Amino acid sequence: MRPTLTLFLACLAACGKHDDTDSEPVGTDDTGPECSTDPDCSSTEICELGACIVGDRDNDPADATPLGEDADGNYSADGEVGTAGDVDWFSFSSTGSQFIRVDTTVSDEDDDADSLDTIVTIYDASGALLAQEDEHPAGDVGTYDSVAFAWLNDAGTYTVSVEDKAGRASPDTSYVVTAKDLGDGGDEPDSLQSAGTDLQFEGADLWYALPVVLTGADDTSDSVLLTMPWTDTQLDFILTSGANASELDPAVRLYNSDGDVVLDKGAPTLDDPAALVNSESETYVLNVADAAGGSGPTYWGVVFALVRDEGYGNPRESEPNDAVEDADPLSVVDQEPNIGSWVAGYGSGHLDTAEDVDSWTLAVDFDDAYLSVFYGAQDYGGVAIVSVDIVDSTGAVVASMPGTAGADADLWNAGPFAAGDYTVRFSSAPESTGSGEGAFYQFAAHASTSELAP
Repeated sequence: MRPTLTLFLACLAACGKHDDTDSEPVGTDDTGPECSTDPDCSSTEICELGACIVGDRDNDPADATPLGEDADGNYSADGEVGTAGDVDWFSFSSTGSQFIRVDTTVSDEDDDADSLDTIVTIYDASGALLAQEDEHPAGDVGTYDSVAFAWLNDAGTYTVSVEDKAGRASPDTSYVVTAKDLGDGGDEPDSLQSAGTDLQFEGADLWYALPVVLTGADDTSDSVLLTMPWTDTQLDFILTSGANASELDPAVRLYNSDGDVVLDKGAPTLDDPAALVNSESETYVLNVADAAGGSGPTYWGVVFALVRDEGYGNPRESEPNDAVEDADPLSVVDQEPNIGSWVAGYGSGHLDTAEDVDSWTLAVDFDDAYLSVFYGAQDYGGVAIVSVDIVDSTGAVVASMPGTAGADADLWNAGPFAAGDYTVRFSSAPESTGSGEGAFYQFAAHASTSELAP
């Protein structure tokens, strides 16, 4: 069986109401009615020395509350960080060889979700830390407060702690902590020709979680077949950031339907994702390996994949546009500076062959203009080393930024120049070996009367 693919949807319906089960720790002077057992007290109290006091029973791993099976087949429990420094502990059993997702959500839709700011930590049976997350690996996904993922290699009892990020109480906001089984990471053995997992995107701006584990010498990479809902869009990838126990240094490659590498990037993150610009294929194969070739049960992680709307991104080039007279015109947008003038135009394209040149016209209607070009290619995981030239109306090259291997090099504040039409020209650097779909770039060309600050 292929594993379940977890889909994060923004703005999911809030969970139903649950009873609160924890608040202030034992020892408070706030005593209530007489009691003989905890059920004699309210949901935020426990029975101590015959009196109900505000508190809970799950402040230590040894007293962890077992997660119970809910209506959806997941395992969950209610909680409340009721006072400063309160840490709630929960436990669940695993037969091993499975991925788990643990999340927290507001338990009552009437509660203020913004007041809930938890940290979720997952520990193995020996108490070793597996994973920790105070937000979401894929950014804000609406319903969830914290989402953590972990590979559970061995059978045993695992524990989860939930605490307030700032160590403060959230007396008016209870939560639900839920653990969900994500499967075993994919069918094995798998390869580029026979992926272990299939994913068909159902729409735009939805993050899909793809578990990856490199189990041993015969399993040094995992492959996922991706079926696109449309072409001509952008496809983003990031890796989990809170996998503390993992040794995986991820190297992500994406192959198109022709078998060409169109993305090649190490350790993509939310702030520095791998992104295929202007997709052209209906299917892709995502391959994840360790950068140093390592493998074993401690080499694991979760890849998050997202596809954008059809046509997403900067305006596309139109071929042929090698010559200045065939350049694509840039539609400039006023940047509304406080002083002087500042406009910018945006575009994207592919260097279809090693000799291909893409030209764009930037019309500047003011004198003393500084020209800057900022672009992304290798930084996204593209396979081309891209160089940039600026050519004036006489055909003279007035500014250049040669491409450098390993990172894109922006062109800053060339000039100042007189008003006129300037051509921004993209080409492959001499040492570049990539072309075609993976040799993409997207850029912003600026003209301003004041120098822009790097």
